[in-house]
Amino acid sequence: MDGDALIPTITGFAHVMAEGRLVFDERDLFARGIDLNANVNNGA
Repeated sequence: MDGDALIPTITGFAHVMAEGRLVFDERDLFARGIDLNANVNNGA
């Protein structure tokens, strides 16, 4: 490498504070939300 170079460094600590798990019921019609664009009458 020619000349001086600035080399960024990161120091410190990271900790896992929690773990989550999402469980969706396959019978739930709204498990993936509500599609507001579905079956919209666009005036056609």
